[in-house]
Amino acid sequence: MKKGNMLISAIFFLVFILTATNFVIAADENIIISDPKGDVLVYDLLDVDYNFTTTDEVPNIDIKELTYIHNEGTKRVTLILQVYGKIEDRGSLDESNMGEIFDTVAYAVSLTTTKNSYLINYVNKTCALTESEFNTKNITDWSVNNDKLTINIDLESADETYIDLSAETTDIDIDFSFESGGFYFDTIPNLLIVEIEEEKNVEEVGNSIQFNADARDQYGASGDFTYIWDFGDDSLTSNLKNPSHTYSSVGNYTVTLTVEDDLGNIGNDTTLITITEKDSNGGGNGGDNNQNGSNSGLNLFITIIAVIIIIGILVLIFIIRR
Repeated sequence: MKKGNMLISAIFFLVFILTATNFVIAADENIIISDPKGDVLVYDLLDVDYNFTTTDEVPNIDIKELTYIHNEGTKRVTLILQVYGKIEDRGSLDESNMGEIFDTVAYAVSLTTTKNSYLINYVNKTCALTESEFNTKNITDWSVNNDKLTINIDLESADETYIDLSAETTDIDIDFSFESGGFYFDTIPNLLIVEIEEEKNVEEVGNSIQFNADARDQYGASGDFTYIWDFGDDSLTSNLKNPSHTYSSVGNYTVTLTVEDDLGNIGNDTTLITITEKDSNGGGNGGDNNQNGSNSGLNLFITIIAVIIIIGILVLIFIIRR
């Protein structure tokens, strides 16, 4: 009997351990955002046309990956920023660096939760946190290991949950004589802005609808994009930038446009199209218009005859009186 009780207790203990372990694993938030290589934007101060180009020559700020780790029920959050090269410590953002030449590398991570927003800036072995109330404080729990910057912060409350995560890196080298210089910067996630412009969103069945795609990156530039249109009616997709499409059945259709640039960044947009039955009164309306036109002509003719008769009577009266 004792052995049986011990066995039952051991089984309950094992079930408890497994359940607790699964609960802890399920409660973890582990979010990883990847970024392509070679998408660092370059701006040259001497370029009067304000053109941006991309380069892979500054791996120190070329973002590879951004990670968010949070165990539910705790305030502690770990943020990891990884680059393709090596995290660089150079320059500062204080007034002492605002001389004739401004030369700095900066890393920034932004976290938004259900209750707050947190902005972390790292420049040359100095890490600072700015919360949504604009109060800034230094962070001491951070580390740099070759290509990774790891930062630990405490949320204001343990029940905050993840909404959004982003990062921006900057390499600034400016000669304030404006004889040379410029800056490099990279962002994650890259924003590809996509919009659908449809000719009309309500149309009769069998009639063609013209769709147009407007795609650009977050800096307003447009490049080599690929387009995939899903018209929501089980028809074949289209790879044209501005396709037209005809629906064969009445109903509501969700049109989805997915756009990808040459660096692998993806953006999308959707719109709702309503397809109605053919207007069966179209011919009848035309007949009514013709009938109205005939009636108008007849009324005009009668009016002219009446005027002629009245004028004739007046002339006859004038002659008799003479």
